[in-house]
Amino acid sequence: MITVKTLGRFEISEGEHVLNDDVLRSDMLKKLVIYLMTHRKHPVSVQELSEALWREHEVENPSGALKNLMYRLRTLMKKHIGDKQYILTGQGSYSWNQEIEVDFDAEQFEKCCRLAEVQSDIKEKILYYEEAISFYYGNFMENSADSHWIITLSAYYHSLYLDGVKHLADYFLKEEKYHEAEILTSRALRIDVADEELHYFHIMSLLKEHKYELAVQRYEKAVNLIYDTLGVRNPPKLKQVQQELLQMKKGINAEPLENIYDDMDEEEDSSGVFFCGYPIFKEIYRLEVRKNARIGESHYVVLFTMDLADGLKTENDQMKKFLIEKGMKSLEDTLCRVLRIGDVATRYSDSQYMVLLPTCTCESSKAVAERVLNAFQIHNKKNKVKIKTEFEQISNHSTLGRF
Repeated sequence: MITVKTLGRFEISEGEHVLNDDVLRSDMLKKLVIYLMTHRKHPVSVQELSEALWREHEVENPSGALKNLMYRLRTLMKKHIGDKQYILTGQGSYSWNQEIEVDFDAEQFEKCCRLAEVQSDIKEKILYYEEAISFYYGNFMENSADSHWIITLSAYYHSLYLDGVKHLADYFLKEEKYHEAEILTSRALRIDVADEELHYFHIMSLLKEHKYELAVQRYEKAVNLIYDTLGVRNPPKLKQVQQELLQMKKGINAEPLENIYDDMDEEEDSSGVFFCGYPIFKEIYRLEVRKNARIGESHYVVLFTMDLADGLKTENDQMKKFLIEKGMKSLEDTLCRVLRIGDVATRYSDSQYMVLLPTCTCESSKAVAERVLNAFQIHNKKNKVKIKTEFEQISNHSTLGRF
């Protein structure tokens, strides 16, 4: 029996004999052998194989190129796996030798997922999902995912994987198996960092384990990642845990004020501007609006928006993104150097920072912004970006919508 691994790693083995990336050193050979194995129940025509391997007009003679690939594949399999006729040649077609059994990880994974879906007994369902996930180390043929059939299968298996992980995570939380939920979702997030529900289950498991500081860190990171990746602000599933994170309540037992104070006290250097994620910034802003309505102090919000410098044009979106991101990192360093203790800053978008300046007049807030711009220019003399500033005074009629 041939054992095949395609989920997060590539390996074909028979006993101690192994064929892997180090041996093949060719995406084309990998795609060819996996396509034949995936469609091993019937012969595959030369035309179908050519369309699976190359885009239209990518090679002048697909039939000849395929014949050359097939020769190389058979030679390597004979040398590294065994002297058997693994691939048969037909009339205008090739096929996997059906007398040689194949243990395919992707097929075993799919089978377990489908069995889990039809189980009425929750414990049986969980067992099948656990077995399915044990096969999944990453996306299908992830280092060769440039063909339509690979992309399609990869998306299909990935969807099954996410569904299984979420069923398991939900079950673990209900059964108070919080550490199991944390380990499961942590591993899943290494495979798909942009899935909101995975972040939700992961943060909830940390909360249930009383890992509050880590939960806050993961929450802030998740919100920024989802915005950077998907452009989604305030993801609905993560909003469900936001209030619990903000409250940071550590149980029902009464604690003396000294213990509570020690818990709230900052452990790191508290000099300079306070950087936070947008959700936390929004809560601080709303608090300042309420305070302003009560005591009438003057507070300002400054919006720094970055763009390419005048006269600099690029049709390359990746280059523009690179230049903006480089400028934003420099702007963050500048804000750290220039702003004072008590100021609050957040990154609002790929090209914007917002800063809250307590007890500032219009003139002083403009002076602060000017110092930021001057300091930025000093350290970016060859800068290819420009910064626009906007000001808004906090009042009890203010709304965050304008930002």
